[in-house]
Amino acid sequence: MAAKGITEQSRYWAVGATHGEVDVIGKFLDEGYWYDGYSESGDDRYADILKQVKVGDILCIKSSSAKGPGKKISFTRLKHIGIVTGIESKSCFWVDWLQIEKLPRDFDGVFYAKTIEELRDDKMLAFVKGKTQKLRGGKTMEECLRVLESSKNVILTGAPGTGKTYLAKDLASMLLFGKKRNELNAEEERDFKKCCNFVQFHPSYDYTDFVEGLRSYEKIDAIGFKLMDGVFKAFCKKALETWKADDTKKLSETERQKYVFIIDEINRGEISKIFGELFFSIDPSYRGTDGKVKTQYCNMQSEETIFDPDLGQGWFFVPENVYIIGTMNDIDRSVESFDFAMRRRFVWKEITAKESAENMGLDHEQKAIMKRLNDALWSNETKIEGLSSSYHIGASYFLKETDIDKLWELKLNPLLKEYLRGRPDADKEMEKLENAYYGNRKTADSQE
Repeated sequence: MAAKGITEQSRYWAVGATHGEVDVIGKFLDEGYWYDGYSESGDDRYADILKQVKVGDILCIKSSSAKGPGKKISFTRLKHIGIVTGIESKSCFWVDWLQIEKLPRDFDGVFYAKTIEELRDDKMLAFVKGKTQKLRGGKTMEECLRVLESSKNVILTGAPGTGKTYLAKDLASMLLFGKKRNELNAEEERDFKKCCNFVQFHPSYDYTDFVEGLRSYEKIDAIGFKLMDGVFKAFCKKALETWKADDTKKLSETERQKYVFIIDEINRGEISKIFGELFFSIDPSYRGTDGKVKTQYCNMQSEETIFDPDLGQGWFFVPENVYIIGTMNDIDRSVESFDFAMRRRFVWKEITAKESAENMGLDHEQKAIMKRLNDALWSNETKIEGLSSSYHIGASYFLKETDIDKLWELKLNPLLKEYLRGRPDADKEMEKLENAYYGNRKTADSQE
């Protein structure tokens, strides 16, 4: 299986890249793998070590030698760092080689004589961990995290099945704890649920659900109505309480507790009806009291529904420790009506089908099938009229069903037929897509 990113369980290995007298670093980097030359030639001296290498581990290409007068000072030169993304065989691993600054780098006093052995030098290990820490969720995670930290508002967009919702929750976890959701311990998971809220927009969702509105409640022999906070306002209240508590502790902005609000399918709701006057407040430039606005029901607010007692009745703002992540499918018809005023307040990050394959850990065969199918749908060389990369098939389809025949029959075939509905050449295009999906296997089966 391919890597979903570096985890706390990842191990760090020093590996060689010389087979005999031949330097094969260039080959490894160009083709994205690493293998043990001894095993390839039938020598299993490192078999026990190779068995321990897992997806998500770190490989560090090195060379070791000696220098100084009389060459009495041993040193190791760290040349390249990569993440194991797949296991091709017992001695060959697919690797995502990283672009790391300040390499090559020498570390004195340590010597790695073997083709593969675990890193043991504290300074070298600290350097590698420091360079790869932000990649624990993968490259896509690193990019999204950097954007979220700087802009506070991000929308993850892309083709269906690219794992945007899953990524949004992991992104929130990385922002809050520096690790992915499935790595949290029980206490951290409880804190995550306190500091992260999740809603899904739909056509019936409105201002009263999101900000505040009149809700019914049962009285003696009657039904009454009273003003109640919506889910976003209630969430921001919690964040504000924490912000004020952190103020008294005189914490810096980086030390303060963060809060993350996730809006799934953000484009399926009527944005202007849901956000109302909050268009101004959610702008990253107007967080805090600088962005305070009067809400629609400001005159009806009671002590229970006042947002900030320091400001008094009617005022609302988005606290500076609140981060917003939205998700949306590119091909949803409602995307076209997404309010341009709202678009300006978010940074848009596309999650491609290729990125989703890495994020979700597809194996090499699954990646190959997905690439063939997506290339047949739309690529620089092949295009089905009216389609685009927004119609690509994401990796989540391959996680839900591992039997490729059932996946085609039950999931992909009906979806692709919907893509091609109404076309005069739909049957011909479907045949091309099916041939691309099955590749050589279908051809071989038909010849038997």
